[in-house]
Amino acid sequence: MANDTSDEIMVEIPMSLNPQSPAIRLELQAYEAALPEIISRHRGQFVVIYGNSLVRYFDSYGEALEWAYETYGLDPFFVKQISEEENVAHFIRDLGPCLK
Repeated sequence: MANDTSDEIMVEIPMSLNPQSPAIRLELQAYEAALPEIISRHRGQFVVIYGNSLVRYFDSYGEALEWAYETYGLDPFFVKQISEEENVAHFIRDLGPCLK
């Protein structure tokens, strides 16, 4: 993998915000809270977010996705490109209810 880094950041997100919201909400809140701290070092890279943890950074979406599936399997995770401008395309795979 080209230039992947692991500087895990845990972000405290109050669960009282909206516990009924989709899984992606927690990951997006963690990303938004950490953005000021990570933008200068990781701009343009892709971050794997698991729950409220920004776990690992990669140079490509494919590398990040491959690592996340190898690490978390079918558990929900989120891969996001780090940028000051919001990209409106989000992809998430959450098969939890289908597997019960």
